[in-house]
Amino acid sequence: GKAMASPLNLLLLEEAKAHLAIAVDEAPSAYDRAHARLILLALKARTDPDAEYDADVAALRALIENPGLGAADHVRFLFNAVESQNLPFGVDILGLAEKAVGTNAAARAVFYGGAIRRMSSAVQSGSLDPAVSREARLALIERALADGAIPKHSSYPALKVEALRDLGRYDEAEQYILDGAAHTNAELSVSGWYELLGKFYDEISGRYYSEPNKELVQKSVDAYRRALELSPKSGGARRELPRLLIRLGDFAAAREMIDAEIAAGKGVTNAVNAARLAGMAFAERDYAQAAALYSLLDNPDTDTREKLAKALYATGRYDECAAQLEILAKTTNNRYRRPYFQYCLERVRAKK
Repeated sequence: GKAMASPLNLLLLEEAKAHLAIAVDEAPSAYDRAHARLILLALKARTDPDAEYDADVAALRALIENPGLGAADHVRFLFNAVESQNLPFGVDILGLAEKAVGTNAAARAVFYGGAIRRMSSAVQSGSLDPAVSREARLALIERALADGAIPKHSSYPALKVEALRDLGRYDEAEQYILDGAAHTNAELSVSGWYELLGKFYDEISGRYYSEPNKELVQKSVDAYRRALELSPKSGGARRELPRLLIRLGDFAAAREMIDAEIAAGKGVTNAVNAARLAGMAFAERDYAQAAALYSLLDNPDTDTREKLAKALYATGRYDECAAQLEILAKTTNNRYRRPYFQYCLERVRAKK
């Protein structure tokens, strides 16, 4: 019924309504039944005769305000089902969700998560609504952190740092993390705070049209190393450190970490580590090693394939280089680069 209703095929309208009516009666959970009823009523509001429109809209509004669900499921229903449905009227999702919460702690946790996601999405889409602004999102995150009834706060510190960063309040974000590491609590372990600090420095190190700020990259490396000292199994630090060390040009340290990861994985070099090792070999002009490692990648992107072609050319493997250039000339999305790759291809063929 849902598939027939969106996009709507009028030839299948009655069949869609019939399927949805069955789901309203027979779906295994109250949530699924309410969801099916929502889709059915929205479909009726779009397709019933004009004389029935007001009644359809009234039924829709009544369902949204009281779907017959517990508080937590009602909040989920609003953020997931209602928000994604094509309705003939506007709905104050945040207001209705907060009203549905009441004093239910579990519902409040669902509300915070759904509301923060909704605000983040609105900010990214350029909304000017103050109710979903960056400032409103930060206030809600701080409210969630202060809510003692919420059983787990571990996801909120990263969200607060992200909100402060989006507002350009870098000093406050940094100090918040440092204070958390100095006065650790149940939200994050000390290692977790240092992982968050490393992520923060990494994210603000980027610069348009130039290399990342090396001082901030180094601070990110230092923070991740501290996280590893405190917790040797720190996944975030192990994942991010090799990339950051490569960015700093510290290939020896990066290679040591990657080799240790490969050894821990029973000697298997995955695609990520193969690309990293290949990039270092290419930077060090060890083109034979770079070509061997790049060749392990099943579907390299354009930049990686170009480096593979260059490495093959540098080692005199012209047939293989031509094969890579032929792919580049056909598949690159940059129309200005296609003639360049075609020119390189012709030059390489002339050498064979």
